[in-house]
Amino acid sequence: MTFKNTKNIALFGIVALFALASIGVSNVHAEENREYKIVGDVQPVLTFTFRDGVETYEFPVFEMGESFSDNSGTTFSVEGTVTDAPLLHKAMDEAYKYRFSNAAFDHQMKYFDVDVDFVKEGKSIVTLDYNNCRIDNYQVETLDSNEYESYFKEVGFAVVDKIDFVCSGLDLDNNSKIPRNYSLTDYGDSGFNFANNMRTFVTFSFENGAEKIQFPVFNLNSGYEESSENVVAEFQVEGVLDYYPLLFDAIDRSTQVSGLSTASNIDFDAKVEFSNTESTLRGFDLTSCRVSDAQITTKTDKEEGFTGKSGFVNVLQSTFTCSGLKGLNMYYDSLRGDTPTWKTTQFTNEYVEPIQNTDGGLDVISTFTFEDGIETIEFSMFKQSQVLSITEDTNTETVIDKATYPTIEFRGIVGDYPILYNHVDK
Repeated sequence: MTFKNTKNIALFGIVALFALASIGVSNVHAEENREYKIVGDVQPVLTFTFRDGVETYEFPVFEMGESFSDNSGTTFSVEGTVTDAPLLHKAMDEAYKYRFSNAAFDHQMKYFDVDVDFVKEGKSIVTLDYNNCRIDNYQVETLDSNEYESYFKEVGFAVVDKIDFVCSGLDLDNNSKIPRNYSLTDYGDSGFNFANNMRTFVTFSFENGAEKIQFPVFNLNSGYEESSENVVAEFQVEGVLDYYPLLFDAIDRSTQVSGLSTASNIDFDAKVEFSNTESTLRGFDLTSCRVSDAQITTKTDKEEGFTGKSGFVNVLQSTFTCSGLKGLNMYYDSLRGDTPTWKTTQFTNEYVEPIQNTDGGLDVISTFTFEDGIETIEFSMFKQSQVLSITEDTNTETVIDKATYPTIEFRGIVGDYPILYNHVDK
């Protein structure tokens, strides 16, 4: 069974029964679905096409072994409760039986194709076509909480198949029409809760349109560190898997050109905004970006998703490399007020973190004194390095460990401190 062209489960059931009744030569097996808690209602459905027939299963856990952009092998893994899977289990048994055979030796169950449909509301939103696959490894394992907690009925255990596959190739079935209306598509709010309601929005601007997507997870991997070498700007996002036509077109293109020096990737710009319900407090403007890494994987917590204590979530993890990075400091100029730009002035700003829960009610207040002003900020976290014994490696034979200055680190929710942002961007 596949879910291509938005075929749903009920329709497939009719087609499968008809094939069994009228043809009688193809072994088609579809396991009864189990109900799991899945964030975003995106379920991986795998269709195995063996030489002896077709089997379809819903595995709650799916993991790509490599990125779409990797110029390397093609592997993936699945995990699910042990169930009735005659052809798949036969392929496992045959893989074990012939495990010491020459790699060129072929047997009836050795190679097969796998279609992975990520189904939402009965429709396939993303399809991965793996071809010429074989079983690389497998095991049966009982998952528990690693504590006595699993012995309680309300928690429980999960007996699962863990299967690894190696394939010859992967195609991202991106047959949906790519919009060319040169307009902005805003996918709205993700529905998740955030501290201080501070959310991350990324607007990807392509040649044929733009997509604005909210990602729960954002990381700026590089771009601000001091180095004698050229530092590229790189950021990573993660969110519940959904289909974004323009973004997936760029991901598909990165797959096609992987390892090819004569082919070009899709370049685009990205604007990152950190906003609450009232305003946007900070942002980044990144130019000439490319997809450098992208993969689909399932987030799970051992046995809890299988037993119903928690659930699963299928996410898209993407990394982008850009040639340019500019910090967006929304409120620095507003500190000047009506004062002319040519006139020297001293700014002042104070920001207090609204969410604090420290032992004894202790607050850490940091005052930054710059040439252009003074800013007082309360960060959620403060970390100081070792004061007396901190050293650095000089990479020389004469001085191995050189004493260096202590460092301090601040962590906090994105807030309104434009004077500090101004000096960070410089």
